[in-house]
Amino acid sequence: MAICQNQETDIFKWLRSRKFPALAVIGCGGVAAERHLPALARLGWRPRVLVDPRIERASKLSRRFKARQVAKDISELAAGEIQAALVATNMASHASISLSLLENSVHVFVEKPMAISFNDARAMVETAAANSACLAVGHIRRFMFINRWVKKLIQSGALGDIQSFDVREGENFHTRSGGRLTRTRAIERTGLYSPAFWDSKVSGGGVLLDTGSHTLDSLLWQIGEAQALHYQ
Repeated sequence: MAICQNQETDIFKWLRSRKFPALAVIGCGGVAAERHLPALARLGWRPRVLVDPRIERASKLSRRFKARQVAKDISELAAGEIQAALVATNMASHASISLSLLENSVHVFVEKPMAISFNDARAMVETAAANSACLAVGHIRRFMFINRWVKKLIQSGALGDIQSFDVREGENFHTRSGGRLTRTRAIERTGLYSPAFWDSKVSGGGVLLDTGSHTLDSLLWQIGEAQALHYQ
């Protein structure tokens, strides 16, 4: 999902021409290492800088993905050094980091959920618009064939009027590493084993805020807006 003042903003011109902007990847945990950085590499887009307080992890990934430099915090970056940023930190920090970037007209892709409060999310949208920056949120499930198919099926009226729905989601997270928590991941505390995923005090919310944001976004995108009456 992208929120842009103008669809002809520079970021789209760069991507079409494959002249990629100077990019900072902020947060070098599991989703960056296992999803975003490999995808950028397939595009031929080398990040200019990797940012993570665990500088040794950022350095390790910079060697693997050929980033030019590493930093512990975005405050270490020079003014105008980057034109775009990918924010993949813990959920509670999404808004503060994104706002500081958008205020400087840096285009931002932020992992879901974009913020942990409505007011923060609204401030991000308004700041992006005020500074002619593109703000995109990682609701990738809207691009999945099955979700687009379900949306069209509902819109076609073939199912009649939707009266209720039952959505269930889950998986054995350990299957991604061969059925067990690998020693490397246990030591590095990366991937879905990071405290940023399991600890609500660190993440800013529980499963509903994290994985649930994918589920709710897909559902509301398919059936339309809804009023929340109760949740737990």
